[in-house]
Amino acid sequence: MKLTVNKENLLYGLTYVNRVIPTKSDIPYLTNVLIKSINDEIELFGTDMEQGIKTTIPAQIDKDGEILINAKVLIDMVKKLPQGKPIQIEEEENEVIVRSGRSSYNLVKLSPEEFPLFPTIEGKKMEFFQKDILDIIKKVKFSVSSDDQYPMLRGVHFYINGNIMEVTSTDGLRISYVKRELKDKEYEETEFILPIKAVLNLERFLLPDEGVKFLINVNENQFYAELEKIKMYTRLVRGEYPDVREFVEREDFLFSILVQKDELKEVLDRVGVLLTPERGTVKFIINGNKMTITTETPELGFFEEDIDIINSNEEIKNFNIAFNQKFLLDFIDVVKTDEIEISFREKEGDEEKPVRVRGAGEKDYIYILMPYTV
Repeated sequence: MKLTVNKENLLYGLTYVNRVIPTKSDIPYLTNVLIKSINDEIELFGTDMEQGIKTTIPAQIDKDGEILINAKVLIDMVKKLPQGKPIQIEEEENEVIVRSGRSSYNLVKLSPEEFPLFPTIEGKKMEFFQKDILDIIKKVKFSVSSDDQYPMLRGVHFYINGNIMEVTSTDGLRISYVKRELKDKEYEETEFILPIKAVLNLERFLLPDEGVKFLINVNENQFYAELEKIKMYTRLVRGEYPDVREFVEREDFLFSILVQKDELKEVLDRVGVLLTPERGTVKFIINGNKMTITTETPELGFFEEDIDIINSNEEIKNFNIAFNQKFLLDFIDVVKTDEIEISFREKEGDEEKPVRVRGAGEKDYIYILMPYTV
């Protein structure tokens, strides 16, 4: 192989594939990136065996071939090579030579024959607008569990039937649920759990532009996504995802309040000054059309602020409930309405029942939040 490539293009491609390349591995080959020439482009491929990313960038190809190079070394090297100078990569018998300007590196050559192949996935093919999936991911990604004890919760659940897509995440303390009508397609019933690492990578690749689509292909074990210059595959999370419809569809609330989103965010930001990783809860005290937000951290101090609300049951007095401040801010940061509706159910003994949070008038994005015992 012999090629010349623009530094910025090479660094751009390496940054993408490096998202899945491990820095250490029991399989040493996995710490490398595979570079392969295809016509007037080079293809970069990295994998950790669970997930793989492939991308293409333009290059001048003088001799076809493929090489395997340690990914971290190559990225560090490219970053330090001179700005504005093309990079030449040439394969020789026992080494790979990388040149730019007056700089030259002679790297150990590895055999690409032992590197895993990018798999061919046969399954259900579907096409979605990138902007729609990007919006959904932003609304559900923060509710994914980090507990390895429940692996099925370590991903985002997709359920597609006809022209309806339902996407859910939960960590046991909250549920994020989005229902979306597909604009121009209908598909047979399909469901899968996409691991959070793949979800976050997909979020980085998707474009917010109107009308831009991408292809996915999914079977029982694997998920494949194809964008213009990027291909990604991942193993799916195995297991049965919990049915959350009982929580997102119920309407038996004692009362609901409307609160200005920006005002609530500002108060929660202010109260955060006194919160610690060990104590991150804030208390809401509702009296008619006024809500008092308080917190007390013994080693730091006490905070209190009142805000006006619209209450569907103004007879409610001294209703106390506590939430995790970060959980509320996660929702506020992605909801698009100016007002937020919070709906409460009656107390049951010493425990609070789950609370529904959604944008005012919004029915297709629902956040279920488990309160803390006051």
